Amino acid sequence: MRTRFAVVLLLMFGLCPGLSGGAPAADEAKKPFTIDDYFKVKSARLEDMSRDGRFVALSVSTPEDRLPQDHARYGDPTYVGPSRAELVVVETASGKTVPVFAGKKHVASATWSPDGKALAYFERAGGRFELRIWSRESGRTEAVAWPKGRDVASGSPLIWAPDGKKLYVTVRTPDWEAKSAEMFAGATRAPIIVMDSREPFLKWDAVRRRGHLAVPAAWDVGARKLAGLLPETAISSLHLTEDGSALVFERDVTEKTSYDVIFGTRNQLEVLPLAGGEPRVLLKPYDRRSFVWSKDRKTLAYADKGNVFVMSLDDKEPRQLTGEKEAKAAGKPAGEPAKDEAPKKKQPTWSPVRFSPDGASLLCTSARVVEEDKDADPPVRRPSPPRQYWLVGVRDGAARMIHELPEDEDARPNLQVVDWSPDGAAIYFGTSAPDRWDRGLLRFDISENRFVDLRRSRSLYRGWRMSEDGTTFVFTESDGD
Repeated sequence: MRTRFAVVLLLMFGLCPGLSGGAPAADEAKKPFTIDDYFKVKSARLEDMSRDGRFVALSVSTPEDRLPQDHARYGDPTYVGPSRAELVVVETASGKTVPVFAGKKHVASATWSPDGKALAYFERAGGRFELRIWSRESGRTEAVAWPKGRDVASGSPLIWAPDGKKLYVTVRTPDWEAKSAEMFAGATRAPIIVMDSREPFLKWDAVRRRGHLAVPAAWDVGARKLAGLLPETAISSLHLTEDGSALVFERDVTEKTSYDVIFGTRNQLEVLPLAGGEPRVLLKPYDRRSFVWSKDRKTLAYADKGNVFVMSLDDKEPRQLTGEKEAKAAGKPAGEPAKDEAPKKKQPTWSPVRFSPDGASLLCTSARVVEEDKDADPPVRRPSPPRQYWLVGVRDGAARMIHELPEDEDARPNLQVVDWSPDGAAIYFGTSAPDRWDRGLLRFDISENRFVDLRRSRSLYRGWRMSEDGTTFVFTESDGD
């Protein structure tokens, strides 16, 4: 497979034409770097890339663009601090840059349509986030007339339907802002402020949790209508399946303030079929849990107690994929070993990393177990075992190790999975050496079990991003100065 590279060079403290004003004059280069200079340093963030990798949307800003902040409103769910930026579209093959609008504005969630012809984003105007849709072909922007009393929630996702006919967002109820502002004032400016531990939630926790309350909704681009999909719900995360058939979301079902984890939450995972019907619970309430999703967004994997579990949207229960399955002994209390049962040996700790494009395999990591020498005096520090990379069959759990890092801890590179090639034949890794300036992008050919350098140098690299069709990577590069 041939891969072309579109490189976006964003030099934080170097100077890049178009981003930070061109090269300095000789006398200016000798001036010391001051705090005033810091606030004028430009940086760019990749907002989104079209599926074919031809266009990227970048927001370009400086620290000065985030001033002034009203720190007296810290914790106020109705407060959104300034965050101005230029929004530009870059053609990756040529580097040609087109501004979406003149100057700087407070924008968020810029997202390409499935065909790459439109860029939707939120713009904060008049104290509210408003929807805008920019046409790449005409260069014009449509300011969407949003229904009154349905303000876009700060931090709302902005998700295109696969056919480009709808946009999925979260909005507030008409009374959300007034109630939230009243609660914040009661916790900060009331003549008498009471913090009562007998309440399910401490006051500050209750105020903070107001930010989770929102209504999932769909904006019909053609009909220009907004339709709520659920009543007001405490939502922690939300995504759309690849075929657009369902919304999958985490509902915050925390019953009281956690005194073990600051601002801790309990969530349950639910799926809402968009053809009609009520949401269905996939996973019952759980504490902190990180999910890995398949490309079609219909199968998930997560780690629990050192093992990996998988579950599809059609399954009733998650299924353990790695490690020894615990047999349920009749009449034995949970967690209590039988009298004649031998002590259990330590098992490797597994973590899910990424599904293959077809969802049939799951890339996981683990490490060999190192038994402690309890009789050693003084205790001898044993080197940590190298991390291993495995391909695990999602259906049968059959595991095959494809790579193991070196035994020598000082020689182990830091590998970060970037993506999987669309044909499933290769996995891309970002790499950095622990003992020298050596970083880059690698392709691991699974059948040949070998790494191939795609980009390697002494430079600093960040944000490796592959287009959906696998033809283009976008990343940031700096000399580290």
